[in-house]
Amino acid sequence: MKKLLLLSVLFITFLTSAQVPQGISYQAIALNGSGTPVVSSNVRVRLSILDVSTSGTVLYSETHLKLTNAQGLFNLTIGQGTLVSGAFNTINWGTNSKFLKVEMDATGGTTYALVGTTQLLSVPYALAADSLVTSPGEGITLVSPDGTPYQLTVNDDGELSLPTSSQASNSPSDLYLYGTFNSWNASTALHMNEQWGTFTGYKYFTAGAQIKLLAAQNTNVVYGFSGGANGGLVLNGSPYTIPSNGFYKITCGSDTSYSISSINVRLNQNGSLNTTMQYNTTGNYFYANSDYGEIRFEIDGQYYGDNLADGSVEPGGATIMAIQNTDYQYRLTINFDGSANYTVSAPLPGNCYLFGAFQSWNPATAIQMTNLSPGIYRIVYNFTAASDIKFATQLSWNNSYGGTAGSLVLGGNNIPVTIGSHTITVDFGTMTYTIQ
Repeated sequence: MKKLLLLSVLFITFLTSAQVPQGISYQAIALNGSGTPVVSSNVRVRLSILDVSTSGTVLYSETHLKLTNAQGLFNLTIGQGTLVSGAFNTINWGTNSKFLKVEMDATGGTTYALVGTTQLLSVPYALAADSLVTSPGEGITLVSPDGTPYQLTVNDDGELSLPTSSQASNSPSDLYLYGTFNSWNASTALHMNEQWGTFTGYKYFTAGAQIKLLAAQNTNVVYGFSGGANGGLVLNGSPYTIPSNGFYKITCGSDTSYSISSINVRLNQNGSLNTTMQYNTTGNYFYANSDYGEIRFEIDGQYYGDNLADGSVEPGGATIMAIQNTDYQYRLTINFDGSANYTVSAPLPGNCYLFGAFQSWNPATAIQMTNLSPGIYRIVYNFTAASDIKFATQLSWNNSYGGTAGSLVLGGNNIPVTIGSHTITVDFGTMTYTIQ
């Protein structure tokens, strides 16, 4: 498909009677990639109003199907198209920069090509003025030069009230995290946990990710960071850029101070901190192996155990017991709100071997099975006589597995097979085997 261009964009504000028109006149010429007008054809245009930046939250989106004239010209009114999302009459034109994103399908279909995103440098006066009309009891937020928000309110007697101190408005009552990790989508922003006036969130980020904070998922009150890993929140301030891959703790105080730091997670084995847990970016959990049965986790310098034996961990909780001298994998999931849960399971082996009576029970000459996926192994073998078999994860009797009725057990019973060719599959994830 040829690239599509729009040329000669014109905005006009219409004023009629005493009402504010919910629309902006838009005029453009549709050009193809060669600079030739797309004439006398139906084109479909998708227009979106973005908040703050070219990658900001979509406040409103609509589509129009228009017929171009002999010169490729078409006209439409933004705010009066077919609704995609948002509400045009609720856009607050008086706060933050606004950007217009234009997409078009010259065939009249819905396969849109991006034309461009342009800042609305001059908001129509009538629409900006209309944004100042608030709902009953809502008030108007005024922002001082240092970024401090103040709220102007009025009572039923018409008396105005303007705070003389920034303390009340400078202390957020709620905070949500959003950024490049969720495409700056305010509706999917993560709710930070609040306790004793301190907001906290835990999340894994990749290097270069950017984040900001919202006062609510449906608000334009956006907080940036004053710079660095420690500082103060700034209304409409800059985002914080994550310096390196890692799991981060974000803390904000009621005085708008903040701290962003990567955290360490380790296993505490019988009082000895000797195992740093790795982070699995696909499964979003920490993991480490241990052959010692008394385990606690250390998260950012605080011990966590399991008081209720329910798979969740609590600060200062009791040790987690598993079979001593048996190699287990401990997986810890830390949720955004700081809660955490864990599982204990045998780690998936790196190899699997078939041995048994058919080769004189010699693990050193066991036959290596094919690795289909993590923890799953398969072999097709022709038995010339009936035999008993087992599986080993090493070329030794250590960690050999048997089983009964399809269940795989460490040190379990010999498994009988009949004469002939069989397809044998072992799944260490579900601790099962099949013989076909």
